[in-house]
Amino acid sequence: MKTSGIYKIINKTNEKYYVGSSKNISRRWESHLYCLTRNKHKNPHLQSAWNKYGKESFSIEIVRIVDVDDILNVEQSYLDEAKSEQDKCYNITYIAGGGWNFPPEIMEKIRQNRKYYKGTENQRYGTHLSKNTKLKISLSLRGRVLSAETRQKMKNSKLGIKRTKEFCIKNSINKIGSKNQNYDRTIYTFFNKNTNETCQDTSYNFRKKFNLDQRNISKLIHKKRVKSVKGWIIR
Repeated sequence: MKTSGIYKIINKTNEKYYVGSSKNISRRWESHLYCLTRNKHKNPHLQSAWNKYGKESFSIEIVRIVDVDDILNVEQSYLDEAKSEQDKCYNITYIAGGGWNFPPEIMEKIRQNRKYYKGTENQRYGTHLSKNTKLKISLSLRGRVLSAETRQKMKNSKLGIKRTKEFCIKNSINKIGSKNQNYDRTIYTFFNKNTNETCQDTSYNFRKKFNLDQRNISKLIHKKRVKSVKGWIIR
């Protein structure tokens, strides 16, 4: 027989818990066990504790049997309590309904309970937070020290910001610099003392045409200890 309601996964060693809800608690517990024993649980706090203390230290407790239609509202009250004592629980989110797959009529009821409007035309859905709740959240985040990993992720996310095509071209040119032969558009006059041959072209095209070494041509152009390359000099 299916039992719907609120449950807690309790660590018997330190009495920390994870609170959740399900339309079928026994099946949900089996799902937790499957993920935890394979080190694939989406909650890293619970998974870490499981790995540390072992399966024998955990048990599940049905806290309250609730009809499916009311389960989210009841779960939210337990999550609110868990949020007030975060040092005693493993939850990482405190909004009811994560991972649920409700029938369309129940989802519509949930949506109607949670929806609010911004303006007259734009309709948005979400949980409306009171000013007092927003203030509490703001105060709880003050003074928070970010880990090196978190700071690196924030840095990486900024590197992924989309930029205009014009900005990218300008930035590319600035990074390339005039000393890069592949992008140096200057026309040089090269003369071969051995064959009396003359070539007027960019350094890139010149060295490709005569199969010459890039580094030597660069030294020749910038007059760095090279006076000629296979008879070629610059006039």
